Amino acid sequence: MRIGRVILGLGVAGVALAAVVLLMRLSTGRLPWQSASRELIPAATPQPTPTPTVAPTPVYRRPRGAPSLGDDLVREFDQAISQLIGNAELGVLRLARQVDSSPQYYRVLAAMAIEADRPTKAEAFLRQAYRLQPNSVATLGQLGVVELRRKNPAAAQAWFEKALAVSPHDVDTLYNLAIAHQQQTHMHAAEDCYAKVLATQPDHFPAQFNLAGIATYFGRGEPEWEKAVRMRPDNLEARYQLGLSRYQLGRHDAAIAQFEVVRKKRPEDPDVWYHLALAHQGKGDDDKAFERYTEAVRLAPNDTLFLNGLADFHLTMHQRNVKETVHIDKAIRLWERSQAIDPKQEFVRDRLSIFRPK
Repeated sequence: MRIGRVILGLGVAGVALAAVVLLMRLSTGRLPWQSASRELIPAATPQPTPTPTVAPTPVYRRPRGAPSLGDDLVREFDQAISQLIGNAELGVLRLARQVDSSPQYYRVLAAMAIEADRPTKAEAFLRQAYRLQPNSVATLGQLGVVELRRKNPAAAQAWFEKALAVSPHDVDTLYNLAIAHQQQTHMHAAEDCYAKVLATQPDHFPAQFNLAGIATYFGRGEPEWEKAVRMRPDNLEARYQLGLSRYQLGRHDAAIAQFEVVRKKRPEDPDVWYHLALAHQGKGDDDKAFERYTEAVRLAPNDTLFLNGLADFHLTMHQRNVKETVHIDKAIRLWERSQAIDPKQEFVRDRLSIFRPK
C-alpha cells in the first residue's frame, strides 16, 4: 500500500514533520468561515425576513515553521490523516513523545483530531500540551475550540478567558470568545469581542459580518452591513443582508439595488426573487412584484413561503376590487397547494375557511 510505504519510510520524525506541513497547507490559521443560513417566515402582508443568529466557525492555531517535504508527500498525508487519527490510541501519541516532548507536537496531533471531528482525542492531546505548558495561548485556545465543537460554549468561554489573561489582544481568541458568547445569547458581550477584534485587525471580515448580524438583532444593522460590503464588495451574503436591512427601513429602491446584485450572480436563488418581490410591492410596483413572486414559486414550487407570498399578493389585489374574483380564486388555489404540503399552517387554514366558497 503506497500510503503505508510513505509513512514507514519517513520514520518517527518524518511523521511529525509531514503532519505539520499538512496542517500548514490546510489553513492559514483558521477554519473556513461559514456564511449564515437564512430562516424565512411566511407573511400575511409583506414583511422582512429576520436575520438569524450567525453560526460562525471557530478558529484554531496549527503549529507552523516545519521545512517543506513536497507536494506529493502532503497529498499522501491528505489520504492518510483519517487512518492516523483512527489509530491514535495505538501509537501516535507515543510517536509524538519520541520525537519531542514540547507542547507543539501535541498541538499538531490535536489539530489533526479537530480536523477529523474527533474532539475527545483532541482534548487528550491538548491535556498533554497543557501539562507541559499551562500558559500557552495556543493550547488554551484549542481547548476552547474543542468545547465549542462539543456544543459546550460555557466551558469554551472559560478556556478563552484563560487565554486572554495571558494575551489580552489575541485576535483568534477574542473571535472565538465572541462565538462562545453568541452561542449563549450573550449578545452584548459578543458584540464587544467582535469590536475588539476589528480594533486590532480592521479587515477581519468574519468578525465584521458577525458584528453586523448582532447589530441587526438590536435593530441597527444597516451601517454595519455597509461596512461589511465595503470590506468585501464581492460577498453576496453581505449584500443580501444589507438589502434586508434597507427593506426593513422602508428604503425599497436601495434594497432592490442590493438584491439585484445578488440576483445577477445567483439567478436560481428563489429567496432573492422573493425579497425582490416584497421590495417592489412595497414601493407600489405590482407588475414587477407579481413577476418576481412567480419566479420564486417556479424555482421552488413546494416551498410554502413562496406559495403563501404569491397567494397574499393575489389577496391584496382582490381587496382593491372585491367584485373581481380572479385574484381570490388564484389565492385559494395557492393556499390549497401550500396546505397540502404543510397541513399544520393555521393561518392558511384560517384563510381558506374565510375565502373558500362554502
